[in-house]
Amino acid sequence: MVRLNQINIGPNIALGRRGCLLEDGKRPYTNDYYDGTPFEPYFKSLDLFKWHDIRDFIKTNFPDIVSVCRKIHLELHESFNDKDGKIIKILKESKIVSEDFKLISNIESFGNLFECLVGYALYDNQIQLYRESKIKYPFPHKPYDPDGQRYDILAALDLTKLMWIECKKPLYLSNDNPLGNVISKDNIEKFIRRAYFLKPDIAIYLVDTKDDYKEKLKALLKSEFLTTGNYVELFDDSNSIVARLNGFIYFSRVCAKSNKLFYSALKDSINQVLYDATRINGNNQIFQIIK
Repeated sequence: MVRLNQINIGPNIALGRRGCLLEDGKRPYTNDYYDGTPFEPYFKSLDLFKWHDIRDFIKTNFPDIVSVCRKIHLELHESFNDKDGKIIKILKESKIVSEDFKLISNIESFGNLFECLVGYALYDNQIQLYRESKIKYPFPHKPYDPDGQRYDILAALDLTKLMWIECKKPLYLSNDNPLGNVISKDNIEKFIRRAYFLKPDIAIYLVDTKDDYKEKLKALLKSEFLTTGNYVELFDDSNSIVARLNGFIYFSRVCAKSNKLFYSALKDSINQVLYDATRINGNNQIFQIIK
């Protein structure tokens, strides 16, 4: 008898149909899912029940966690409020902040925490995924991604349809043009190049920002790019989607009206892409909508 947990219903099958092999990746229900985040050592020391409590705390308080860590990093102690106290307690317990009020974790690791949340937005709705996936391609001369990178979030929308989300994380703890660091010529070109190499059904460049970066993106996609058979459609300011390129490559953002609604807004930003992909494919059964 074959048990349910022995049946692979993740992105492996969709990758296999492309001739690819998933060599490595992290699943949302394993302790290594938080590798590379500030909570990595803490999660590996927890039992299952406490693990779920902290996970839910992060999902509910992610923007506030980043805000508190930024205040500590920049020594803005006078700006703490009453709500920050509970977060500081968890951060000290997790060994992210020291007892003498210093930030212990690597600054860049907070971006990896955003990746984890994106994965949970899918996994909460039974969409199977891997984080930090390493893929082997069926090309003897080029078996791995041309840029030598892993894929942030790789999800299976069904047995054949694959979605890749590149989670772009502004330098949360910096004052120096955080958005400019992710909406750059190198980052955009690399994303497009990798999307055409992988050829998922949907590729999303998801930026954790409320800002509409349409004009920045438009400036990067210069006229010579648009005259080589590529088609870019820009969306209005009320949409989480900023632009769609060639029917399957999306540029999006998280438009949270408040920190409390961040996780809901994250799901909504992915949903808008799924709705749009369904619409342009003319079949409301093509892509699963998350709740």
